[in-house]
Amino acid sequence: MARMKETWSYLIQVIIVSIVLEFQEIISIPMPDEEMGDIGETPPDPVKEMLARFDKSPWTVFPTETTTSRLQRDMSRYMDQFWPMQDLEKEMNIHGLIPEHLPLCPTHTLDVRYHFKHKEPSFWRKIDLAEIYEPHQVAELPRLKYPTKPNTSYIHMLIDPDHTCTRFEPSIDSSYEDLYPTTTDDLDNPQAFVHFLKVNVPSENITHGGETIVEHLPPHPPNTTGLHRYTWLVYEQPHQNMTFTEKRIPNTTAYERDWFRLNHFTHKYNLSMDPPLAGIFFYSKFDESVPYIYAHLHDVFI
Repeated sequence: MARMKETWSYLIQVIIVSIVLEFQEIISIPMPDEEMGDIGETPPDPVKEMLARFDKSPWTVFPTETTTSRLQRDMSRYMDQFWPMQDLEKEMNIHGLIPEHLPLCPTHTLDVRYHFKHKEPSFWRKIDLAEIYEPHQVAELPRLKYPTKPNTSYIHMLIDPDHTCTRFEPSIDSSYEDLYPTTTDDLDNPQAFVHFLKVNVPSENITHGGETIVEHLPPHPPNTTGLHRYTWLVYEQPHQNMTFTEKRIPNTTAYERDWFRLNHFTHKYNLSMDPPLAGIFFYSKFDESVPYIYAHLHDVFI
């Protein structure tokens, strides 16, 4: 009986050793001092090696064609398209300004500083790209800063591509029909509401020098229209002093502001071949300060 127990014990040990050896061959565990060097050396991490092979991007570890997850596929496509871009170009693509409204990304990020009078003490605050601000925070003309060259003039503009085109019904002068067309369904040349347009600006000071075509009207997104993308753009003029034939619009009216087409304007004055010199955009939506802006307009009744 005792001999039988010893035999069974020996057989069990042999089976266990055989299983261990077979399992070791299957998973190819390197033995100490064989492939790993010293026994205290850390084994290689296969995940880190894979990330290194794919430029350390967690979204490209698995090729798109072999990915079954829609989220991974979409994120991989997003990374391939937008990851190499600079911050300004990336944000303008993500938020739909390029190529719908701007065919080319501005060369520089425009430095825009608004006077925050509602804070004590008041100060000039630099706005951040694609951030949300209340209309009363961005109501006054800001200070602009961008690279300038001597003997060069610039164009400053503030547009809102999200302002509804049917809110006003302006009487369009036939002489300006190419710049302010009466149709609203031309998708190739989207319309925008122009809040400010100044040309022949000799320096980066927006309040002095130059010729004002459209006087500044603060952002006033209509109620129930959500967030609007207010976009500041600076163009370098091909000539120092140019003649602009657009109708002058005062800051007491909203007529003819929301029929502005940037593509028409840039083509008309040979600005479309080069990207804007500088640009930035921010978001804003309706709040309790907007009706006070409407109260100063002669053609809007609320």
